[in-house]
Amino acid sequence: MGVQLKGQEAQQEPPPPTPPHTRSANPLLAGEGSTASPLRGQRSFTAHPFLTVFAIALTVRLINVALLDSPNGFFAESDTLTYWALGTALAHRESFWPTLSSLTDRMPLYPLLLAAAQTAFGNAPRVVAIAQAVIDAGTCALIGALGSVIAPSVGLLAGVLAAFSMTLIVLSSQILTDTVFVFFLAIWLACTARSFLVGPTIPLATIAGVAGGI
Repeated sequence: MGVQLKGQEAQQEPPPPTPPHTRSANPLLAGEGSTASPLRGQRSFTAHPFLTVFAIALTVRLINVALLDSPNGFFAESDTLTYWALGTALAHRESFWPTLSSLTDRMPLYPLLLAAAQTAFGNAPRVVAIAQAVIDAGTCALIGALGSVIAPSVGLLAGVLAAFSMTLIVLSSQILTDTVFVFFLAIWLACTARSFLVGPTIPLATIAGVAGGI
């Protein structure tokens, strides 16, 4: 009888394993209360300030360009007419080399960009302003990247302030060299700051040198 009872006990199935500890279904007990979504939203904006700032800055600048309904709005400064005339001269084959060789008081990059735009689109300063809006939005994003060296939130704040800077907004719609100059300056600063973080590298040094030289 005792042997039979022992056999029955041996045939009994072992008790089910204790279920592992799982997170409570209650969001408050699990630490997933109402603060989780705002924190995730904040991280989504501050984790990539480069793209966030670029989108904001580009939207603001394109709105400004759209509000300039007259071509004269792109020539508010006297130098704008000079640069546009240089671009027109460089856009024609017969006057290209004489004009380019006579550029001793102005850097040739911006007039060459204007010549390319006039060759492709004709007398269309609005096209140049749209291109400069994209370039200036890139500058704002680079400013955000510089601020991110300290913290992502600092980068976002710095980039947004640059995106709504009236000086940058107005200059980006004018036929002036300022937008292109500040863009390459921001590239140089960003590469320099990156070199301090990760150490100097050949690509960073090359980009910084080209941007600073231009």
